[in-house]
Amino acid sequence: EIYVAEYYMRRGAFLAAASRGQYVVSNFSRTQAVPLGLAVMVRSYKEINMPDLAADAKRILDKNFPNIETENPRLNYILNGNITKKQGFFSRIGKGLLAN
Repeated sequence: EIYVAEYYMRRGAFLAAASRGQYVVSNFSRTQAVPLGLAVMVRSYKEINMPDLAADAKRILDKNFPNIETENPRLNYILNGNITKKQGFFSRIGKGLLAN
């Protein structure tokens, strides 16, 4: 679920990513994926300009997992990394052909 949420974020589908994060928190509450689900929610809500929901998710993350950001590089990437749509192979080739 987290991999799918990251894919959605790269594609710019932040509402879908937030939904996946909520699903993880709700249905996998006793797993190690919960902090990642909360991080997905924080980042997604920030990106779609919902600061209240982002702050709520961040508060829950900080209260339940106080040092997780320094311990988990993947979580840190979800919260602070450069999540943009990666350019595909054919896009790069096409630009190269058009430039010549």
